[in-house]
Amino acid sequence: MSSPIRVALIGLSKNASASWAARAHLPYLLSPRGQEKYLIVALLNRSVDSAKAAIKAFDLPSSVKAYGSPEDLAKDPDIDLVVACTRVDTHYETALPALQAGKNVFIEWPVAQNAEKVKELANIAKNRRARNIVDIQGRKSAVALKLREVIEKGTIGKVLNVEARIASPGSKRDAVPDSLDYFVNKEVGGNPITIAYAHTLDPVFDIVGRPQDLHFNSQIRRRLKKVGDREVKSDVPDYIAFSGRLPASPHVADGAIFSSTFRSSPLFPSEQAYTLYIDGTLGEIRITTNPVSFWTFAEEVRIDVHDYATDQVNQVEWEWEAWQKDLPPPARATGALYEIYAQGKEVEEGVLGLQDAVGLHEIVDRFVGNA
Repeated sequence: MSSPIRVALIGLSKNASASWAARAHLPYLLSPRGQEKYLIVALLNRSVDSAKAAIKAFDLPSSVKAYGSPEDLAKDPDIDLVVACTRVDTHYETALPALQAGKNVFIEWPVAQNAEKVKELANIAKNRRARNIVDIQGRKSAVALKLREVIEKGTIGKVLNVEARIASPGSKRDAVPDSLDYFVNKEVGGNPITIAYAHTLDPVFDIVGRPQDLHFNSQIRRRLKKVGDREVKSDVPDYIAFSGRLPASPHVADGAIFSSTFRSSPLFPSEQAYTLYIDGTLGEIRITTNPVSFWTFAEEVRIDVHDYATDQVNQVEWEWEAWQKDLPPPARATGALYEIYAQGKEVEEGVLGLQDAVGLHEIVDRFVGNA
């Protein structure tokens, strides 16, 4: 049996027990299956004391090292994989030293504040031959895998067009919580478009192709937002509409169109927050759900297929693997990425890496007005 992959976690804080590091990464890494392949050996937080407090709070072994600077972490020869789970505007500064030192990295999406910074990280990773994964985990969710299966089996023939209507049911139209105040500042890089919208688009792009020749309009419908007891002017669009042509493939017809709208507010009462239509030559797929983050959490998601020849609509069942069901929902798809990385199959399995992430970042940069 090979030695476990030695992991350094960035951003696991005792003051952020509901953070993504604690919700999506730690459960798999501490599971029996995860511990067969991985070993947490270090934590990096804003200070050594903060890292030590997190080690204690999450009951990690006393052998886990505490770091307060990315540069010190990068010098540690006993780390195989650096996992960056901080807020998006600190991904670049925390991952850069590790990549410069030639360490392999696992970075949350969005990778950085803009595509230029992502391109820099991608070039360093390439030059240093560092393996890298971007945690846009929806590609490996149970729903996405089932959707790919249905399309690649030819159930609906060749794809003619894709239409996605997406909203944010948990958001308020004119307010954001104090904890998400950065959602109104596009320079931070983390907002409903770069996070929620990108996470819902990418798994579909991965299956049918990333659209080209984009035409889009963005709008700030409610510029003044309430943040706690303050009123703040937002520079982040809260409505997007776009269309583009899909590249032809064995499963996608030449000239097929992808179109979508996104609003960072609820839809009309009783309507689903996410509706995806994939129209083909033989039939059509419809996916509906209320949580926008279903590619990651995927609990109550319905897949229906309309067969044009019989005019019958059939529901397609899907489910997580048995080992994933033992994990909390946020950790299931991320756990799949860890499994793929441990097998060394991230390229073969089509996991998003830094080089390919540049293109997706360029799209969302245009949406939010950073391009």
